[in-house]
Amino acid sequence: MSSENKPQLLNSCKEILESLVTDSKSKSDMDVFLRLYSQFLEEPATINWNSWSLPDESNFIDSKELPNLEESEAKKLLNRLAVVRLNGGLGTTMGCNGPKSLITVKNEKNFLEIALEQVNFLNEKYNYELLKKGKSVLFVSNIDNTGATVDPRFIKILTEEKREYMMEVTDKTQADIKGGTLVKIDGRMMHLEMPQVPPEGIDEFCSTKTFKIFNTNNIWVDLEAIRPKLGEIKREIIANKKTLSTGEKVIQLETSIGGAIRNFPNACGLKVSRSRFLPVKRTQDLLLVSSDVFEFDNESNVTLVKTRKAAPLISLSKEFDNLEEFQRRFKKIPSLKNADSLKIKGDVWFGENVVLKGKVEIEAKEGDTVVIKDGEVIDGN
Repeated sequence: MSSENKPQLLNSCKEILESLVTDSKSKSDMDVFLRLYSQFLEEPATINWNSWSLPDESNFIDSKELPNLEESEAKKLLNRLAVVRLNGGLGTTMGCNGPKSLITVKNEKNFLEIALEQVNFLNEKYNYELLKKGKSVLFVSNIDNTGATVDPRFIKILTEEKREYMMEVTDKTQADIKGGTLVKIDGRMMHLEMPQVPPEGIDEFCSTKTFKIFNTNNIWVDLEAIRPKLGEIKREIIANKKTLSTGEKVIQLETSIGGAIRNFPNACGLKVSRSRFLPVKRTQDLLLVSSDVFEFDNESNVTLVKTRKAAPLISLSKEFDNLEEFQRRFKKIPSLKNADSLKIKGDVWFGENVVLKGKVEIEAKEGDTVVIKDGEVIDGN
C-alpha cells in the first residue's frame, strides 16, 4: 500500500463512520476504531521473522521458587490489590448469544458466580474489601479462566523487585499452539500473537521446540508504574482475519493487554503451573471443566482431582460446536475422571450417569445416530 493512499483511506473511513454516529457512545467507538485503523495503515501487520530473539532467564521468575507468606504479610499485600475480570467477548466460537461470563460451568454455577465466590473467600479470610481506594496493584484475567486466582506472593514479587508488569506464562503443549508468547525485539520484551507471524514463521511459532511457553493472559500491573505512562502506552495492532456467517472475509483489528508489556523495561514473565490456566474457549473445554475431572476446593478454586496428574484430551466434532446443541446432546455430563482421552464424531447423544474410561472413541457414521444409554460404561482400555 503506497503512503499516498493512506490519508485518503483514513478520511474515507472517517466520513462513513461519521454518518453513523448518533450519540456520545457511538462517537467514542468511532474514535477508538479510527485510532486502530490509522495504526493498521501505518504499521506492518507482521514482524520481521529475523528480528526476534528469545528472552533469557533473567526475564522470567519461577513461581515455584517463591516462598510462602505469613498470613499477616499476605493481608497487607492484599489490601493493595484490585481485581479485574475481563468478560472475554460473547463466546461466539460456541455460538453464544450473550456474555460468556453467564455460561453455566460447574455445580449449576456460571463463570461470574465462581469468580465472585473466589473473591468473597479472600474478603472473609483476610477481612478486606477489594474495592477500597488506594489500590496500587492490579490483577487482570479472563472471566472464563477459573484457574486465575489471587496469589499474594505475586503481589510481593511485583512490588519488591519493581517489575512494573508481570505476565503469567506456562508450558506450551500441542493444545496451545496458537497461544501468544514472549520474544525480544530491539532489546525489549514483546507479546507475539499468531496473526503477527509472517507465513514463513508459522510452523516455528506453532512448534513447542522453539517456543516453550505461552501467555495465560493473567497479568499483574503496578499502577504507580503505569500512571506516568498513561498517555504513551502503545500496543501492537493485531490484524485477525475472520470470515463472517455470510461468507464475507474481513479483518478484525485488535489490541491485547499482553501487548502493553513492551512499555515496561523491567517487565517479566512469571512462570506458573498449568493449574492457573483453565480457559473455556470451546465446548470441549466446557465439557472438561464441567466434568468430574475437576472439583471445587474450599476456596472455590477449580482444581484437578487428586487422582490425576493431567486432564484427558478431548476432541468433539462440529455437531457439538454450538453451546445450545452441546447442552442438548448431554442429558448429564459423563464421568471422565478415569478417561485418558475422548474423541466424539458425528450425531452422538448421551444419557445420564454415563462413565467413560481409558481411550474412548465414539463415532456415528454419516446419516446414523448413536445414543449412549443412561448408566452405560464405556471402557477403552
